[in-house]
Amino acid sequence: MVSVESSSKIYDGLSSSINKASTEIIVVTPKLDQELAESLLSRSASGVNVRLITSDRVWSKWLENSRASYRVADEKKIEQNLQELEHNMSLFSRLPYIIAVILYAISSIAFLRVGYIISVSLFVISTAVFLFSFYFIRIKKLKDVSNQYNISKESLNSFHEQSKSIREEIAKHLRIDESREIGFSVVCSDSECYLTSMPLTRSKEDQYHFFYKVNYEEVISLISQISIAQ
Repeated sequence: MVSVESSSKIYDGLSSSINKASTEIIVVTPKLDQELAESLLSRSASGVNVRLITSDRVWSKWLENSRASYRVADEKKIEQNLQELEHNMSLFSRLPYIIAVILYAISSIAFLRVGYIISVSLFVISTAVFLFSFYFIRIKKLKDVSNQYNISKESLNSFHEQSKSIREEIAKHLRIDESREIGFSVVCSDSECYLTSMPLTRSKEDQYHFFYKVNYEEVISLISQISIAQ
């Protein structure tokens, strides 16, 4: 039965239907938005078979690119954090010796300019500062950074394996076809299918469109008549 509904109600209903799908999603639409594109990507990453037919080249290309780039930016952020930790480890390992060289240089200059007693005092202070900096920086601080580095490295390896597995799922379950201009939208979530006159984008202002339930077989027949761009 054909009904007329607001665009916001139709969009929310179809979006909810897509997010609940467990085996198959079919979407035919002239346009879609980021929210819907991300939902389709997420469902395919979860192992749901997703087929998108659209004349929206922007989001079809985005989904195509996401097959290879999904979570790659996050991996690079973790790698960058590891590089910063490596730099800190290198700095903390060398810093006590740098401090020691500076302090003993000051002691030597003092010996030449102001005399033995003051230089000995500076030498003692320099030694104490060196021992403190060696313990605090080289041992304690370096240990903390090293532990953080090892944890981050394990996280990166685990995240990398998970991301690789997800990208493989997306490549396996996401199919995208660019079509010529379409004047309607169809959404099949498992065995429930709906047809509407609106594109699958969230409108700032409500409009009214027809909306009704159709059979899965009718959708398959309809798809076979859509001209797919080569």
